[in-house]
Amino acid sequence: MRACIAIIDATKARICEYDDRNAPGQELHEIDDRVNPGRRHIGGVFTDTKGGERATDRGGTMHQQATDDHRTQAAENRDEKFARDLTTEIARIVRDGSFKHLIVVAAPHMLGEIRKHADALERDQELKLDEVERDLGGLSDAEVHDHLAHAGILPPRKRLAAAR
Repeated sequence: MRACIAIIDATKARICEYDDRNAPGQELHEIDDRVNPGRRHIGGVFTDTKGGERATDRGGTMHQQATDDHRTQAAENRDEKFARDLTTEIARIVRDGSFKHLIVVAAPHMLGEIRKHADALERDQELKLDEVERDLGGLSDAEVHDHLAHAGILPPRKRLAAAR
């Protein structure tokens, strides 16, 4: 069994290949990674105070700020562009690698963004598409494999035979 696995959150994506013919411990391995360029330097772009938060003036008086900085909309636009570009790239990898099974593992927000552009992925009628709505971006390849095996999407990892 071979599958392309995309592990996505708002800041990055790892694209892995699963092939059960590989040696134990090597069934799942990364073949590409992408970083959301719109999320790379967010901390330097905006201040920490969000629009509408309470602020204290020099006299110690609390008041509501009347700012409209569009930070939420800007982040959503960056995520949408990342999802669109990423979906196109995943479709290319699936096509070029002749994969018949695609597993998209994504944080809920990003899975929603990916679904908006799923037409790029669904052109091949023979492609089996599984979705896992979980943020597994911080897990190792082995941990992702274990999670997908527990969900019944992949077979369990092969274990190395113990030396005697």
